[in-house]
Order: sequence, then structure tokens, then C-alpha cells
Amino acid sequence: MNKEVFINRLPDRAIPFTNLRFTWIDGWHYFLLNGTIALACLLSAKLPFLVLKLEGAQASPVWFPAGVALAALLLCGRQAWTGVALGTFLFGLSLNVPWGAAAVAAFGNTIGAIVGEWLLRRMAFQPRLRTVRDVLGFVVLAGMLSPAVNATISTLNGCLAGLYGWNQFGAHWWTVWLGDGMGILVVTPLLLTWVGRPLPVQLRTLLKHQPRSAIRQRVIEALIWAALLLGVSWLVFQSTPKMSIAHYPLEYLPFPLIIWAALRLGQRGTVLSSLLVSVIAIWGAVQHGGPFLAKTSGDLPQAVLLLQAFVGVITVTALVLAAAVAERQEIEDRLRESEERFRGMFEGAAIGIGLDDLQGRIIESNPALQSLLGYRADELQRLTFADFTHPDDIAADAEQFQAMIAGKLNAYQLEKRHVRKDGQTVWIRLTNSLVRDAAGNPKYTIGMVENITQRKQAEDALQQSEARFRVVAETAACAFLVYQQNRLCYVNSATEVITGYTREELLAMDFWQLAHPDCREMIRQRGLARQRGEAVPNRYEIKILTKTGSERWVDFNAGMIVYEGHPAALATATDITDRKLAEGRLEQQVEERTAELKQRMRELHRSNQVKDLLLHAVSHDLRTPVQGMRMVLNGLRNRCHDSVMLSSCKLDLMIQTCDRQLQLLNSLQREDSCCQHLDVCLNREAVSLSQMLQSALKALEPQLILNQVTLVNQVLPELPPVSADPAQIQRVFEQLLNNAIKHNPPGGTLTLKSEIVQSPCPTTPMLRCAITDNGVGIGAEQRDRLFHLYVRGEDNRRLTGIGLGLHTCQQIVSAHGGQIGIDSELGEGSTFWFTLPLALQ
Repeated sequence: MNKEVFINRLPDRAIPFTNLRFTWIDGWHYFLLNGTIALACLLSAKLPFLVLKLEGAQASPVWFPAGVALAALLLCGRQAWTGVALGTFLFGLSLNVPWGAAAVAAFGNTIGAIVGEWLLRRMAFQPRLRTVRDVLGFVVLAGMLSPAVNATISTLNGCLAGLYGWNQFGAHWWTVWLGDGMGILVVTPLLLTWVGRPLPVQLRTLLKHQPRSAIRQRVIEALIWAALLLGVSWLVFQSTPKMSIAHYPLEYLPFPLIIWAALRLGQRGTVLSSLLVSVIAIWGAVQHGGPFLAKTSGDLPQAVLLLQAFVGVITVTALVLAAAVAERQEIEDRLRESEERFRGMFEGAAIGIGLDDLQGRIIESNPALQSLLGYRADELQRLTFADFTHPDDIAADAEQFQAMIAGKLNAYQLEKRHVRKDGQTVWIRLTNSLVRDAAGNPKYTIGMVENITQRKQAEDALQQSEARFRVVAETAACAFLVYQQNRLCYVNSATEVITGYTREELLAMDFWQLAHPDCREMIRQRGLARQRGEAVPNRYEIKILTKTGSERWVDFNAGMIVYEGHPAALATATDITDRKLAEGRLEQQVEERTAELKQRMRELHRSNQVKDLLLHAVSHDLRTPVQGMRMVLNGLRNRCHDSVMLSSCKLDLMIQTCDRQLQLLNSLQREDSCCQHLDVCLNREAVSLSQMLQSALKALEPQLILNQVTLVNQVLPELPPVSADPAQIQRVFEQLLNNAIKHNPPGGTLTLKSEIVQSPCPTTPMLRCAITDNGVGIGAEQRDRLFHLYVRGEDNRRLTGIGLGLHTCQQIVSAHGGQIGIDSELGEGSTFWFTLPLALQ
């Protein structure tokens, strides 16, 4: 079988030992345990063969390994079977029997021990052998039944192996059974009582508490007993059959000494005495001495049989006597311990305890009762309970006391007042019980007195506090509510006023029904959590529903209290409906004022944006005429003559430039007042588009030259006139041309085209004019918002002016009833176009 089975597994149902069973869990412990057991079995098997001079497979009348094996299993558990089997197997091999027969013999010894251990475990055997039940069970189950297993297996093994004939089966079985039984009765009790057991209580107490003189007396007594036991046993069992003394029944002379050991030395001494007597008797029989050989006239087998009977009787008698003495001693110890415990509880109890006779006189009192009443113990023994009971409480106490004495009550309890020796009154709770004798007659009473003065004072204070609370609650303007779980326990009159329910209706309804559905679940969860002791907000504003169904706001504040002995929540609710309505109106007004302020802020922000645009427009739109005028003046300045002659053409150009500046300033003034929607004032007339274009090109001629722009003018002079304001349309031309010059690299080409197109109104044809450049082009994102009024970002700062100028162009064209747009792709140039209505003929 696998070693781990014994290392890791405890017995299935451990016998309830006390500090007896060894538990071996480590590998070396396992081998050490089974090696020791094997050696013990081998040596104990060799002993009777050497002493009795047995030969071969002859059965021994006393088989010590049976006792060693059973004790090993009881002390160490079933994991010790390996040592038992190994030891008996090695002994069989030492007798020169076949190894198969030796193995079967070892199997029989091991199975017999396991059966004995199993039988004892089934009867809840206690290896201490301190009760007669355990001793008798051990004798019957272990000493009589379990040896039959080994006797049967060993006898069959011997017959089958040819060690002896079948005609000797009965005699051999009987010898093996008796030998195993004697070995179990003699050896197993010795090992159970001496191996792994602490010292007896009496000896430990003697060594610890008794003076040396008492210890010396006990040692002298033990030595005298041992000397007498050895002397008497040697005299009886070593006598030769020829001596006259051997024919007398002297074998029972050691019995008084064994009784002495049972009474004075305990189990260990008793078991040891029976072992010594048995060993001496066996040794005498081996030496052909003793009364047994004399009584059988020298017949050794008969003498051995008598010897076995003697050993069995003396061992069983010693075990039973020791167990009986141990039981009695244990009962006495328990009684003594019980008395000590009672005395300890009586003297050390925190409450007063008094023993009264049937007339109510104090027999005995503990220190707590003496301290409570202020009397000494001898003073209380001269009093009855009526002497220190308050006069107003004597009648009630005496009535119940007499009823208990008469058998109507087994006990009673009441709260009453006692008057101390110093005259002070204390409140006590009395529990009085009647003690009867074995016949059921009343013997005395036991009264337990508990001082409840502080509790009574606390109850009085609590009642006063509750009265004050009710006065405050009933006169308060806010609602007071006490609720446990979901049930209301108390409400004041203000609660009736706020909710519209009567007090009876409120106490009968579910507390959560008062809450508005919007906050009912929140209030329920917080209320239950608060009653469980969890941390939740104590104050919040909630809505409730009155009896009429109307909504009211309350300021709800809750906390935990103890109400009638159970945790409860105390809440106050103040009606804040009017305040909530005022707050609602105020919030609405604040929201309206906030919205109005935001609108004005947006308008102010927009106005600031437009002003920024106007500043950009001033620097952009006025730059072109100023630069033209500057170029003309610089040309005149560069001449060498002091006097400058101006041609009428150049003078007209300077006048036109000044007029243009004035028009731009007037437009900017109108744009500032109108913000986004320009109020364009038109002076319509039938005018040639070619003439307006030429005027714009003449004003921009210096910039065209400066930027090396190639101009392709495909606008025909013979086109029909348009109905337009010449100054505004010239402004559109200048804006579109200036943008094409300024925002493209130098050296570009500008192409000007015009054509007549159909308008949505068939009666009013339109003239479409387009300005195309081959510059950088405009991306889709900027193209979609090119004609909107906006402030450009940092990335478009180089295009400053287009936003306002193109927006102005869009306003002017729209005022004429035309449209303006752009066709452009990034990197492929741009085409700005607009349409104007033709003049009616």
C-alpha cells in the first residue's frame, strides 16, 4: 500500500482520546513510528519463546504482540498496521517457517488487531479505561472476540502449511485464542495507561500543592506496597510443588495488594501490579514452581491452563476495580469542582444572591448582596427579606413568596424597593426560585437581586423627556413624524394641517404614500438605508401630496432615535410652498433678464465686429485712390521745374479721386449705421457699361502698371446701356479689379467679358459682366462665405478687406436687381461675375 495513504490520512472516525493519539504526518515520523512498532512486536514475540523455551511454530500461551498491536492501533491510528505486520512477519521468518506461512501469520495478527480496534471504536471506547463500561467492553470485544480472528487464521495457516496435523486444530486454536487474549489483557492496558498520558491529577496536585512531608509519606507508602507485592508474589509463585505451602490456595494472596493499588495508586499502579503478579506467576510456572503445578500433580499443560485463568481473573478484576474506583473518584472530583464553581459564581457574582429558608430568613448571602444592602453577612443572617423591603412593596413580595412555598409557583420575579442599612432606597429586580429535596419537598429558596436603580432613574428621565417632547411637538408649527420601516408611529397636529389627513388616517397609511411620485422612491430608499444605519443625507426639500391631491413643498429633516425600544426615524417637515413659488418666480425673472442680457451682449459683440470690419475697410478701400493720387503727385514732383503745369486730364483725375474718397467715406458711414444690411441709395440712369469700366480702369491704372498686369478687355462699347448708378457700379468694378490685382502674384492676366443673358423675368434681360484672373484661386470653404460679412482669422489675414468689399459689392448688385457670384478652384484662378438689368428703351 502507498506510503502517502498513511502519511496524509487520519483514521476514518477517530476514537475520542484526550492527549493520547499520535498524528504522524511527516515521512520520517511515519518510518520511525512503524519501525518502533515492528521492533516492539518482534521483541515481545521473542520473549515468551525464550522464557517458555518454545520451539518452531508452537503456540505460545501468552502472545504479547497481540497486546502491542492493539495498543499501537488505538494510540497511533490505523496507519500503525504496517509496523504490526512487519514485526510479526519478521518473527515468523526467524522461526524458519516458509515465508508464505509467515506472511499469513502476520496477516492474521494484523487483521485481529484491526478488528479489535474497529469493535472498540464502534462502542465509543475511551482508552483511559476509567469507566466500568470501557473495561467490560475492552475485555469482551478486545480480549475475547478479536483473538478469535487471529486464532482461526493462524490455525488454518499452520494446518495448510503442514506445521501440525488437522487433529490438533482445536487444541491449537484454543491455545492461540487464550494466548492472544492474555497478551491483550496484560499488555494493552499497560500501554494505554502509561504511554502518552499525563500524570494523574492526584499526583500532579500532590506534587504541586502538598508539602514535602505528604509527598514523602506517599513515596514511603508506594515503596512498602511494591516490596509487599513483590515479596508475596515471589513467595507464592516461586514455591516448589514439594513444599507443603504450594498445596494451599495461596495464589490469591496478592489480591489485597492489588486492591490497595486500586484504592491508593490509581489505574497505573493497578495495571502495573497485575502485570508484575502475572509475570512472576508465569516465571514460576516456567521454573516448575508455584501452586498451579502442585495442584495439577506436575501436569504442565494443566498448570498453564490454570495460570492463564489466574492471569485473566486477576487482570480483569484489577481493571474493573480500578475503573470503579476511578469512576467514583471522578464523580467526587466533579462534585468538588461543581462545588468550587458554585462557590466561585456565588462569591464572585456581580448581582446579589441570597439563600432563604422557608420563613424568609437569610441563610447565606454573597458579597454583592451585602454591598447592595450595606449589611455584613452575620447581620443579614439575623434578618428576613421583609426587614429590608420597602413597606409599600412587602405585601406583593410576601404574597408571591407564600404562593411559591405552597407549590403554586416554581419561581417569581418582581421589581421592588429595598431600604439599605443607611436608610437609602434602591430599586432592585428580584428573581426568586424554590429548591426542593429528592422527595419534592420545599427545602430553601434562592433569590437573585439585581440593582436597577440607574435603570429606573433613566426610565423616569426618559418619561420626562418624552413628555417634554410631546409638548414641544404638539405646539410646534412644523410637522413631527416618527416612523419605523414604512409605518408612521407618531404625528403631531401640524402634520394634520400640512397634509390634510387626520391623525388616525396618517397612522394607518403607508408613510411613502405622502411623498410625491417624482421623489417617492428616493425618499423610500433613503429612509430604509437610514434605519439600517447607513450614511445618507438627512435634510432635503421634497414635494408631498395632500389629501386633496394638491402638491406642497416641505423642508424635510430626518434622524435616528429609539422609539419604544426599537430603532426609528424622527423627521420634521416645514411647509415651504410659498417660498418655493417665490423662488420660481424669481428664477423665471432671472432667466428672462439673463436671456435679454445675452442678446444685448451678442448685439454688442456683433457691433464691435462690424466696427473692426469698418476699420479694415477704411485702410483697404481708401488705399487705392490715395495710392493713385500719390503716384500722380510723385510724377509731378520728379520734374525739375519749380512750377508745375497740370493738364486738364490729370486735374480731372485728381478731382475724381477726391470725389471717390468722399463717396467711400459716405458709404462707410452708412455701413456703420446699418451694420450688416447696407441701405444702398441708387441714382439710376441709362449708362454704358463700357464707360463705367473704363473709368475704373483709369483709376486703377497705376496699380495695373505697378503689378505688371496684362489686361484683356473684351467688353464691347456698342452694348446696350444698363439701368444703374454709375458711381456704385464703378465701385463694384474697382473692388473686383483691385481684389484681382492685390491677391494674386504680379504678372498675371485679367480678362474682362460681357454678354446679354436671360433673367427669371422674360421682360427684363440682363447684362452679365465677368472678370477672370489666372491667379491662385479660392478654396471651397472660403468661397462659400466670400460674400458674407465676417472677420477673418489669422490664417486669412493677408486677404483683409475682401470680406467687407465683396459684401458691399453683393449689396450694390442686389440693390440693382442683379446677382453676383464666383467660379474658382484653388490654384486655377477665379472668375467674379455679376448681372445688371438693361435700360428700358
